[in-house]
Formats: sequence, C-alpha cells, structure tokens
Amino acid sequence: MAKNPAVQAAREEKNGVGPDGILTLSTGVKARLVPVAASLIQTVQNKIKAPPVPTWRNEDKGRDEPNPNDPIYLEKKKEVEEERGMAVIDALIMFGVELVDGLPEDKLWIRKLKVVGIEIDEADEFDVDFAYKKYICVSSEDLMKITQLAGVTSEAVSKRVESFSG
Repeated sequence: MAKNPAVQAAREEKNGVGPDGILTLSTGVKARLVPVAASLIQTVQNKIKAPPVPTWRNEDKGRDEPNPNDPIYLEKKKEVEEERGMAVIDALIMFGVELVDGLPEDKLWIRKLKVVGIEIDEADEFDVDFAYKKYICVSSEDLMKITQLAGVTSEAVSKRVESFSG
C-alpha cells in the first residue's frame, strides 16, 4: 500500500527537520542536529569538581566534623551545578550541531562579539566554530531541540536557558 504523501511529508518535516536531516535554526542558519553521546556529557560534567565539604570543630567530641550546611559551601555547590549545566550546554552545541554551510566568509560577527567582550582565538578553528554556534547560530528555542536529542530533560535545560546568551 502506498503511503499517503501528506503523511509522509509531515513525518519528514517533523520538528522542522527535512528528509536529509537538515533544519533551519531559528537564527536562519542551516544545520544538522546529531545526538551527543551520554559518556561525553558525563565526562564534561566530571571535569568540574565539587567543592570540598567544610568541617567544624566539635569540642564536645574533640574532633572535626563535616558541615554540609555551611552557607558558603552551599553557595559554591550551587555555582558548581550551574557551571556543570553550562558545560553540558556547551558540549551539546559543539558536538550536537553540524553547520551545513560552514562558517560565513564575512568575519563581522567576530568583531561584533569582541565589541561586547567575548574574546575568540581566531587562530583556533575549534574556538571560532564553537563561538559561531554558541553566540550566533543556536537560540534558546534551538537549544531545546538539541537537548531533546541528547535526552536531557526540558526542566534541566529551562534552568540553564535563562542564562544562555541567544
């Protein structure tokens, strides 16, 4: 039995992804979204170490004991979680987005980023590629699609999207 052309077209255009796996991001850039390995995400998170639990001197027992409720420790722990979340987003952008047309020939976008204080090592092709994806191509809306491919929950992403530049 032949498939209904309307149903087939709807499947191909699901989430804006064409039959070739290419979609146009909300910024107008054409990209192919690819899943990112869970092990890569875990490795990126593990590179950011948790702060050590502080101790306090319990004179009654004559020893130092952990103090996981220390306000400074709790703040540092929160900062580490935010940093890990941003590192995951960065990994998803770097490895989960393949630019169909490559980088633009015009380097105006680099100069604009530098004006607002974002430094890019133009001699490092990875730094340039990543900066273009992160600051120019991928919007918050696109980020949701990328994270769904990676299996990251929308709640986890929503917390990070608030601080995402895009």
